[in-house]
Amino acid sequence: MQGPSSSILTYMDKITAFISKLKLWRSRVEKGVWDVFPSLCGVCANDGELIRDTVHSHLGALIQKFHEYFPDIRDMTEWDWIRDPFCSEAREHCVLTGRSEEELIDVASDRSLQLLFRESKSLGQFWVFVAKEYPTLGAAALKVLVPFSTTYLCESGFSALTAMKTKYRSRLQPSQDMRVSLSKIIPRFDVLCSKKQAHPSH
Repeated sequence: MQGPSSSILTYMDKITAFISKLKLWRSRVEKGVWDVFPSLCGVCANDGELIRDTVHSHLGALIQKFHEYFPDIRDMTEWDWIRDPFCSEAREHCVLTGRSEEELIDVASDRSLQLLFRESKSLGQFWVFVAKEYPTLGAAALKVLVPFSTTYLCESGFSALTAMKTKYRSRLQPSQDMRVSLSKIIPRFDVLCSKKQAHPSH
């Protein structure tokens, strides 16, 4: 569930889908259908009753723990306008101010923005562009998309540091090295090498 360009919307979808799968698995196990657990099919022929009760209670406990860990999972339809501002059904469920709703109508009617939306690689890029012309609506969308939904960036920074700072490289300055290590810019080695003069051996 981690990645550089993920938002709370994608994570909520994945969590909701996994909880639904747990409920499906529990109901199928309760009926004695083990196709979701193919490794248990052969084992359940002998001790089916005992294993079924154990797996059923374990899945129930897992569902309960997920609800405890993610108590604020709710109906996400109020943010569907962020996912697709050109869908009229998504605009019906939005909870926005009057000014933002007017801007949403303007965005939904703009054909050039619709083409840009289809070509954009991420929702964040699209809404940053929209915020230039429609600041109120763009700010409302970015308020949902921008906050860090996981500790992915922090964890990747720690991983880069532990990979660099070993006992053999203890004198390195981590701030500059981490900047290079975490950068998404691909160095152009051909340009760098062309600026250096080769030293022939004497």
